[in-house]
Amino acid sequence: MQAVLHILSAFAEITDFRNQPIADEIETLVDRFIDLKKDSQDTSRLENHIDQLVYQLYDLTSEVSGVVEASEQN
Repeated sequence: MQAVLHILSAFAEITDFRNQPIADEIETLVDRFIDLKKDSQDTSRLENHIDQLVYQLYDLTSEVSGVVEASEQN
């Protein structure tokens, strides 16, 4: 998730408002993620879902998203 957040910092502004529903869903899920972390609950499935939405939001190809995910493992 850290790598995805790093990518997001490079794309600070959404310019395609057709993607706003995805951005709104990410925001909702991040709020849920924060709440779950406060309760020390497992968030891995939620993190993966957020990652996939971020890839979709920025139209990242599967090749690019694979590079991002590989960098998270290192």
